[in-house]
Amino acid sequence: MSYSVIELFFNASLIVQLVIFFLLLASVISWMIIFERWIYLSRSKQELISFEDLFWSEIGLEAVFKHGEEENHLAIGAECIFRSGYQEYKNIKEQGLEPETILEGAERAMRISLSREQSSLEKHLPFLATVASASPYIGLFGTVWAVSYTHLRAHETEADLVCR
Repeated sequence: MSYSVIELFFNASLIVQLVIFFLLLASVISWMIIFERWIYLSRSKQELISFEDLFWSEIGLEAVFKHGEEENHLAIGAECIFRSGYQEYKNIKEQGLEPETILEGAERAMRISLSREQSSLEKHLPFLATVASASPYIGLFGTVWAVSYTHLRAHETEADLVCR
């Protein structure tokens, strides 16, 4: 007597079916996030290497800044941090303030940009962590429920046989 996985699923109790459905849904969503993060991090790494090469070249900071303003260019990672700090530096320097004030303003803009970039890199990680930590317990719950349900049905069947 051989059952397919689909037959076992449809013969399971509603609770077990819901647990399996939830775990499959969480798995699909998790893999979508994992692939999206992998693509984003790969692109970020390529952009970082490209930006570092440009930054450490001898073209000057103004040329590096202007390079980021080109059409179809999206600044991410270190370049975004550089651009926000350099833009703030230029804005404050035009006001003729003290060098310390200029430096503090640029650092503040870079810290804010760093925070945004960090949030962008860590996007959806709490969801993945929650799914990774909760899934084994949800699966265990489904297993215990299925075993308890099976024992209950076995005892009911045994009682029916004794009564006949």
